Amino acid sequence: MRFAKPLDVKIIKEAVKISPNLITVEDNVLAGGFGSAVAEALADNGLKADLLRLGIKDNFVEHGKQAELYQDIGLSAEEIAKAAVKKFK
Repeated sequence: MRFAKPLDVKIIKEAVKISPNLITVEDNVLAGGFGSAVAEALADNGLKADLLRLGIKDNFVEHGKQAELYQDIGLSAEEIAKAAVKKFK
């Protein structure tokens, strides 16, 4: 998605038609974030999808280089791929 607000429900509906598996990845907290908005849109529109939300869990994130932090919190490319395979295999 190019933007989070207003949420593009039309594109979510189109994505669900293509695949029942959706992944949201955000460089932000999960609680109340973009993935939560997608989950609400799915529920509000009666859409069935298996949703994997990736983002920053509700805990303290240390300071450091961006690549190291992404690795630590599971948002590096490798960690995203691992999470997707684990969820959807």
